[in-house]
Amino acid sequence: MQFERTLDDEVADWLAKDLAERPVAGSTIDDDIADLTAALESDLSLTEGSIPQPHSNEAVRKFLTRVVSLMNEQNL
Repeated sequence: MQFERTLDDEVADWLAKDLAERPVAGSTIDDDIADLTAALESDLSLTEGSIPQPHSNEAVRKFLTRVVSLMNEQNL
């Protein structure tokens, strides 16, 4: 996943709404929340990979935590 230059609340709100409306590859919003939560609970770096990432692992984790929180709110 490639992120915007800023990982602010506006981008988090947009991503949470987008994932709620269009879950990833045939999954459900519950599946996406579970996958993101599992990634956040792991010790693996969320910023290493083939796509260059201008944000620190800590910044990405904080951002995704906000996205998951928003997704949970929308999924009530």
